[in-house]
Amino acid sequence: MNPIPDDSGWSEPLPTALLVLADGTVLEGFGFGATGHAVGEVCFNTAMTGYQEILTDPSYAGQIITFTFPHIGNVGTNDEDVETVNMAATPGARGVILQTAISAPSSYRSKLHLDDWLKRRGIIGLCGIDTRALTSLIRSKGMPNAVIAHEPSGRFDPDALKQEARAWPGLVGMLNLNGSLTKAGVKYSTLWSEDFTDDYFKLRLRRWLKTGKCAHQTDHVTPWREDKVNAAARRLGERLAAELPAVLNP
Repeated sequence: MNPIPDDSGWSEPLPTALLVLADGTVLEGFGFGATGHAVGEVCFNTAMTGYQEILTDPSYAGQIITFTFPHIGNVGTNDEDVETVNMAATPGARGVILQTAISAPSSYRSKLHLDDWLKRRGIIGLCGIDTRALTSLIRSKGMPNAVIAHEPSGRFDPDALKQEARAWPGLVGMLNLNGSLTKAGVKYSTLWSEDFTDDYFKLRLRRWLKTGKCAHQTDHVTPWREDKVNAAARRLGERLAAELPAVLNP
């Protein structure tokens, strides 16, 4: 990070990453992972372990994840702790927000530094902000749309980023065709190719809207057939788009 000199003799580090919320709020920090910018919905996760699984979980598609636990990246990354059957596909999360910079990995299982792993996955990272304050905002006002941007030179166009955040339509009806119906609680561990009846589908969807939990578990079904999972996701996505208004307003 490049320092910004001032007359007092102190130097302030130059922000190299921004989180721009749709309401115009701009949070400055320091970038890591991929460069560029991405738009998504800002959420938070309080897990103390499993950051690699979270970042590869298809149900986080379209979201920017704020981790509340401070030691993210301390065990590096490996080839086993993933939650998707297709690592070549577009990643679930679009961005990651941390309070502190990623520390050097300390684990015999580590194959790659988290920073390098994020670069390979095209996920933008930001650290150096008060994640507790951001989490409190999300809890009180809901998950905002935002743009996360990383530019090592520190040169940004905040007005353009604000406009992009405001213009993004959000996650409603969004379908990830790489194997999961996003934002409806359907993951690889909970999705199979059976044809749900209309009543069962509506009941399950209402339960998710109320509790965020899935009622149908099929963890015992192995191995996964990706073609069937994709077909099931498409059918459920089409049904969700068609029936969501009636489910929300019975």
